[in-house]
Amino acid sequence: MGTKGSSMPSTPDIYDPFDSLRRKNFSDEEYENCFRYFDFQKQGFWTREDFCRFLNALFSNEKRKPYPILSEQIDQYFHETDFNQDKKIDFNEFLQAWKKPIKCAVRPVSALVIVDVQNDFISGSLALHSCPANHEGEEVVPIINQVIRNVNFDVIAYTYDWHPSNHISFYENRHLRKISSKSRVSAAAARVHDKVIFAGSSNLTDTIEQILWPAHCVQNTPGADLHRDLIRIQNAVHVYKGTNPELDSYSAFWDNMKLSKTSLDDQLKERFVTDVYVVGLATDVCVASTATHAVENNYRTVLIEDACRGVSEHAIEVKRIELNQIGCIFVHSDVVPAMVTGEDRRPEIARAIFVENLKTIGRHRPRDLTSKNSSISTTNITTMPLARTIERNSVSLPNSPQKTYTLASNLPTQYEENDSTEEKVSTKKTLDIPRKNSGSSQKTGITSASAASRRSVNHDVLPVMRGRSNTDVQSAMSTSNNLRQQQANISGSGSDKTINHHNNPRSQSPTSPKPKCTLPTTLCQPGYVTASKLFNMMGYGLQNQYLFMLAHYLYIIDCRSKEKFSESHIITAIHWEDALSGAVYISIVERFSEIVLYDDKGIFFNTSTEMRRVSNRFSPSGTKTCLTLSGGFEAFRTLFPFACTQSDIRSTVDREKFLTIYPSVVLDNLLYLGTGHQATNWKVVRDLKITHIINISIEHHCVFTDKIKYLHLELEDMEDVLLKDRFDETIHFMEAAFQNSSSRILVHCNLGISRSTTILLAYLMKTYNATVLEAFKFLRHRRPIVSPNIGFLRQLIEYEYELFSHTYSDPNDPIFH
Repeated sequence: MGTKGSSMPSTPDIYDPFDSLRRKNFSDEEYENCFRYFDFQKQGFWTREDFCRFLNALFSNEKRKPYPILSEQIDQYFHETDFNQDKKIDFNEFLQAWKKPIKCAVRPVSALVIVDVQNDFISGSLALHSCPANHEGEEVVPIINQVIRNVNFDVIAYTYDWHPSNHISFYENRHLRKISSKSRVSAAAARVHDKVIFAGSSNLTDTIEQILWPAHCVQNTPGADLHRDLIRIQNAVHVYKGTNPELDSYSAFWDNMKLSKTSLDDQLKERFVTDVYVVGLATDVCVASTATHAVENNYRTVLIEDACRGVSEHAIEVKRIELNQIGCIFVHSDVVPAMVTGEDRRPEIARAIFVENLKTIGRHRPRDLTSKNSSISTTNITTMPLARTIERNSVSLPNSPQKTYTLASNLPTQYEENDSTEEKVSTKKTLDIPRKNSGSSQKTGITSASAASRRSVNHDVLPVMRGRSNTDVQSAMSTSNNLRQQQANISGSGSDKTINHHNNPRSQSPTSPKPKCTLPTTLCQPGYVTASKLFNMMGYGLQNQYLFMLAHYLYIIDCRSKEKFSESHIITAIHWEDALSGAVYISIVERFSEIVLYDDKGIFFNTSTEMRRVSNRFSPSGTKTCLTLSGGFEAFRTLFPFACTQSDIRSTVDREKFLTIYPSVVLDNLLYLGTGHQATNWKVVRDLKITHIINISIEHHCVFTDKIKYLHLELEDMEDVLLKDRFDETIHFMEAAFQNSSSRILVHCNLGISRSTTILLAYLMKTYNATVLEAFKFLRHRRPIVSPNIGFLRQLIEYEYELFSHTYSDPNDPIFH
């Protein structure tokens, strides 16, 4: 409410400069109007500043709030759009760029690819509920149906595993083909889910690697049918894969060896599809392969995460990382309607494809592009409203005396587009069942909490950085050598806050001695590893994908009796007698990252006969050190009984099937740091006896609200997010929880790398009188992948000064990068 004597702000007008270009029919004048709109100086061309304004409007959500774009990315876009390389964008260059990359964002042609929602994957021979992730494949059906009803896709495609009865992937057929001498597993010894190597046929390839599956989705059988409740669209595209008996095919585009392709790509290109949305079964197998090939085929690719289910939680996490790295993004179905209509335009959707399209245009652009439209008069131009400067802008825009507008749009329904003729052909969906009235689609934007945490950043005064998008995958941003001399003042949006990250009194002596750091120390002799450290080593899968899932990453050797080993042992451990007799293991010992030995109590270092024999065998030259588990098996089982088993789990296939990757232990029986998927896995939460969860993400929901107490900070992993404002709230939440001795807290963001790390570092600093450097070393020892982004690191160093009246840590220290 306004104070006495003040007036309430007027409601902003609504305007979107791209609205007219999304209409079915528009004139050349609309191109000119759009170009003029961003020509701030009315010079007949765009400067880099104008181009920044253009990108902020182009890449924005349905509420016309811009998505952040790093300065170096703006430079790249500007360089590729400036075909003449004259440091400005003229109207002709704008028209050329419109042809593909810009038009894809503003007027996408979208296809929904529904992958393998077949009976055998839901309730048949390969039902997902019998796989390690315990997912119910049937759960995707109502979600996919709602997406079909609520979103006007231009194309809908159904894919089918469609195998002949003698297919190479069937476990039952393993004796029908010759096993290659390169295969470690023979046909007789092979089990379901084992990987074997067949001798290839002469017309295909020399060898064929194949995972053996139960017979499934055999042509013209009930198991190959789509689920009975899945909506069928008339005139949809139907793609049948895996029809060659000698080749498996996970992807809807290619077989696994990319020797033959399906008709999907051709059918999508015939319909001028630009965006592919993938749903179905299973996330880490056929869905991920289809999404990968969609990106490779130059489609902007989106995986609708809540409309997919998978085989293995760890494999899903790995595929998420791989797909994010190549430009596929993961979203919730709620945001899809606005993305398909072009209202929600995200820069991270295949950013590389956007740039490559610009490069392609530049390579094939005629030398003489002059035309009647190549120059736009700067006189008699109708004054158009300028977009308001949003807190999330990537560059500071000049202040304008003109009226401020909020950008918004109303969008047309689906269409198919011919690039050469600009003709649109409407494709209406006809359902085989009565359409239900589902009401308006929910459109998810950036929350008010997230928006309030943003600050306007002037990247012109910041060094060029290497940074994240809205994921935690990339490492922390590096700074240039003259960072200390440059100004990096970041003003708080909507407040009087101003933070100067570099003008601190580092050179001054502290006014009083710093309190002694009281971070817990590891009471462990050299050559030993604690139970918690070993447990964390078993969960480093995100540091280098598949690490713990690989059979030769962490070699754990049980040096107890055979009887005790059979009763229970650490999961993936091998008995010492088997280790000494396994020639294959000895031959590749140098590939092991770690070798850990344990006995009952772990009191003495390699003093038992068994330990000495194993240690001498695996490190004869001293190049490979065998660690001993401090406290032995009993210490490990006391802390982590769920990580002990009677089963013999050695192979990569067995590990993927039976293992669960857990969060990292920060403080024993108190505090854990993990990923969003771990926080939404009830087995993980239950096994660790978690009572409180701090969720610092917009990617993951709080799913156990009836059992767990949550603190949810809906913030993105961007360097301009003011996370420090939430330090006190979060620390108070943790301190209150720890008043109860049985409380255990899991802190997570998306991948447990940046946002959650920052919060935990602040807690450790405040609670244990630690500097940023001390807290970071402590946390990295427990989770090597931690890496706050450069903005968060600066905020932590400022917090250090607030705690100790002196800055002890240097953001340029190589340890942080």
